[in-house]
Amino acid sequence: DNKIIISEQDRNHIPHKNNNLIEVIPNGVDFTFFYPQDLPKQYDLLFAGNMNYPPNIESVLFIAEKVLPLVKREHPQIKMVIAGANPAKEILQLQSSNIEVTGWVDDIRTYFHQSKIMLAPMLISIGLQNKILQAMAMKTPCIISTLANNAIHAGSKQVLIADTPEEYAHQIKRLLTDVHLCEMIANNAFEFVKLNYNWEKIVERLNQLIMKKNNRKEA
Repeated sequence: DNKIIISEQDRNHIPHKNNNLIEVIPNGVDFTFFYPQDLPKQYDLLFAGNMNYPPNIESVLFIAEKVLPLVKREHPQIKMVIAGANPAKEILQLQSSNIEVTGWVDDIRTYFHQSKIMLAPMLISIGLQNKILQAMAMKTPCIISTLANNAIHAGSKQVLIADTPEEYAHQIKRLLTDVHLCEMIANNAFEFVKLNYNWEKIVERLNQLIMKKNNRKEA
């Protein structure tokens, strides 16, 4: 009787004349699990995810091959960690003095806490990136693509947007050199996810949808 999907952009890609009838109810964040902690930073940059998943592989290669060379001109010692299970061969080959590849990790929160910046340069439009919501909930500043933000709808004071290698390099260098900007983005992002991606509010929207169906049947 009802249909739901987690983002507007996914709904719009469904080739059906009545796709506008599909309700958009996004994922949320468990704030009892993902929460900020003030721990020493070991990494400048973080990419997290299943590292055998083609869109993640594509994103990491984009960072390593096109973005990092631009950043290293001014920050030659920059350190990036790629945290996630099942790294593909081409990801393992990126291991270097600037890039650490972890493979499976027991608790991904460790890397959110230890990283200054979370990157999500998703190059194709897919779903809603939970890792971005999680990073925001843990006050890790995020630089993400326009496509990734299409599902989240964050503002320019909550995430930094980039699409080209030059834009990513520029935003990375801004965050690495401006402590006040980092704090502003982190705090605004935290408040944004608290307000918009709280599971209690999201589940209530689902309950309302179910109740609306039941009310129609009773009528």
